[in-house]
Amino acid sequence: MIGWNRLLAGRWRDPLVGWQVLCGIGCGVALALTLRLGFIAKGLLEDSVARPWISPLFFIASTRAYAGFLFGWLFDGLSTALLIVLIYAVARGSRAAAGRNALAIGIMGLLLIGLIAREFITGTNLPFELAMCVLIVAVITIAMLRFGLLAMVVMFFVNQIVHGAPFTLNTADWYAPQAFATILLVVGLAAAGFVISRGGEPLLGRVLADE
Repeated sequence: MIGWNRLLAGRWRDPLVGWQVLCGIGCGVALALTLRLGFIAKGLLEDSVARPWISPLFFIASTRAYAGFLFGWLFDGLSTALLIVLIYAVARGSRAAAGRNALAIGIMGLLLIGLIAREFITGTNLPFELAMCVLIVAVITIAMLRFGLLAMVVMFFVNQIVHGAPFTLNTADWYAPQAFATILLVVGLAAAGFVISRGGEPLLGRVLADE
């Protein structure tokens, strides 16, 4: 919560804020890769065929719609992160956990699996689907406990971008401008987080700076 509080206080150039943004981007990419690789692995297990990932294209019909979805994803990331922190706080304060962190994490994990089960568990391959849910919850839990609320907000935002936006390096594709804008947004956010996290120090360290 420290990085989040500093951001709300207007201290957006605080090194901790930059560090948590950078870590959130890493966790967001990890979460998106987990989802995509899980989708591919499920297709291989069930049909022995790697199903192609098809990104939705309806929201990039115009720049206004695309910008609207970006703001919507940011709001979704904030609300999801706050919900998870609330679940953890309630679990830790419950009688079942009795203030013990490990039990609170376990209770929170079970509740999160129950919340995401509707989207990931169909019953066709229950062990694999449960394993995917556990892996997703593990990434979320690590982001919350190790990096904090701000990192979780960035994680869910980046995951939505990587998960939903189409990517291409072919400038001839009609959705290439939105794809390049998305890539620049993620890379630019990571670069800004890295620069801020250095706190005015040389970007590549004092050793290289002295050389």
